[in-house]
Amino acid sequence: MSEPSSKNIFRTPGKVTAEQRGHRLGQSGCVIWLTGLSASNTRQGLCSGPSKNIRRVREVVTLFADAGIICIAAFISLPILEQLKRIPGA
Repeated sequence: MSEPSSKNIFRTPGKVTAEQRGHRLGQSGCVIWLTGLSASNTRQGLCSGPSKNIRRVREVVTLFADAGIICIAAFISLPILEQLKRIPGA
Protein backbone atom coordinates (compact mmCIF):
# COMPACT_ATOMS: atom_id res chain seq x y z
CA MET A 1 0.00 0.00 0.00
CA SER A 2 1.08 3.55 -0.55
CA GLU A 3 2.07 5.78 2.31
CA PRO A 4 -0.73 8.07 3.58
CA SER A 5 -0.20 11.78 3.00
CA SER A 6 -1.48 12.67 6.46
CA LYS A 7 0.63 12.28 9.58
CA ASN A 8 -2.51 11.27 11.51
CA ILE A 9 -3.13 8.14 9.45
CA PHE A 10 -1.10 5.02 10.14
CA ARG A 11 -1.32 1.27 9.66
CA THR A 12 -2.24 -0.77 12.69
CA PRO A 13 -0.58 -4.18 12.76
CA GLY A 14 -2.99 -7.06 13.17
CA LYS A 15 -2.68 -9.85 15.71
CA VAL A 16 -3.26 -12.52 13.05
CA THR A 17 -0.45 -13.10 10.56
CA ALA A 18 -1.00 -13.65 6.83
CA GLU A 19 0.04 -17.30 7.30
CA GLN A 20 -2.50 -17.82 10.08
CA ARG A 21 -5.23 -16.20 7.96
CA GLY A 22 -4.31 -18.38 4.99
CA HIS A 23 -4.38 -21.52 7.10
CA ARG A 24 -7.76 -20.63 8.60
CA LEU A 25 -9.33 -19.66 5.25
CA GLY A 26 -7.61 -22.38 3.24
CA GLN A 27 -6.49 -19.80 0.66
CA SER A 28 -4.22 -16.84 0.13
CA GLY A 29 -5.63 -13.45 -0.75
CA CYS A 30 -5.20 -12.27 -4.31
CA VAL A 31 -6.58 -9.81 -6.84
CA ILE A 32 -8.03 -10.75 -10.22
CA TRP A 33 -8.08 -7.52 -12.25
CA LEU A 34 -10.32 -7.45 -15.35
CA THR A 35 -10.00 -4.50 -17.70
CA GLY A 36 -12.43 -2.91 -20.13
CA LEU A 37 -15.46 -2.45 -17.87
CA SER A 38 -16.90 0.85 -16.68
CA ALA A 39 -16.17 2.22 -13.21
CA SER A 40 -18.86 4.90 -13.16
CA ASN A 41 -20.46 3.54 -9.96
CA THR A 42 -17.13 3.78 -8.18
CA ARG A 43 -16.70 7.38 -9.31
CA GLN A 44 -19.92 8.24 -7.52
CA GLY A 45 -18.86 6.62 -4.26
CA LEU A 46 -15.07 6.75 -3.91
CA CYS A 47 -13.88 9.67 -6.03
CA SER A 48 -14.42 11.75 -9.15
CA GLY A 49 -11.41 11.40 -11.48
CA PRO A 50 -10.34 8.29 -13.41
CA SER A 51 -6.75 8.21 -12.13
CA LYS A 52 -7.87 8.77 -8.53
CA ASN A 53 -10.55 6.16 -9.13
CA ILE A 54 -8.06 3.45 -10.07
CA ARG A 55 -5.64 4.47 -7.29
CA ARG A 56 -8.34 4.25 -4.62
CA VAL A 57 -9.73 0.99 -5.98
CA ARG A 58 -6.17 -0.36 -5.93
CA GLU A 59 -5.92 0.53 -2.24
CA VAL A 60 -9.27 -1.13 -1.46
CA VAL A 61 -8.47 -4.39 -3.29
CA THR A 62 -5.07 -4.46 -1.58
CA LEU A 63 -6.86 -4.37 1.78
CA PHE A 64 -9.02 -7.30 0.67
CA ALA A 65 -5.98 -9.29 -0.53
CA ASP A 66 -4.14 -8.55 2.73
CA ALA A 67 -7.16 -9.93 4.59
CA GLY A 68 -6.85 -13.22 2.68
CA ILE A 69 -9.83 -12.57 0.38
CA ILE A 70 -9.87 -13.33 -3.33
CA CYS A 71 -10.98 -10.05 -4.91
CA ILE A 72 -12.22 -9.61 -8.48
CA ALA A 73 -11.96 -6.02 -9.78
CA ALA A 74 -13.30 -4.99 -13.20
CA PHE A 75 -12.53 -1.48 -14.47
CA ILE A 76 -11.49 0.54 -17.48
CA SER A 77 -7.85 1.07 -16.68
CA LEU A 78 -5.51 2.09 -19.47
CA PRO A 79 -2.33 2.45 -17.39
CA ILE A 80 -2.99 -1.03 -16.03
CA LEU A 81 0.58 -2.34 -15.97
CA GLU A 82 1.78 0.53 -13.78
CA GLN A 83 -1.20 0.10 -11.45
CA LEU A 84 -0.86 -3.69 -11.21
CA LYS A 85 2.77 -3.42 -10.13
CA ARG A 86 1.51 -1.87 -6.90
CA ILE A 87 -1.07 -4.59 -6.05
CA PRO A 88 0.31 -7.50 -4.03
CA GLY A 89 -0.56 -10.85 -5.56
CA ALA A 90 -1.66 -9.39 -8.91
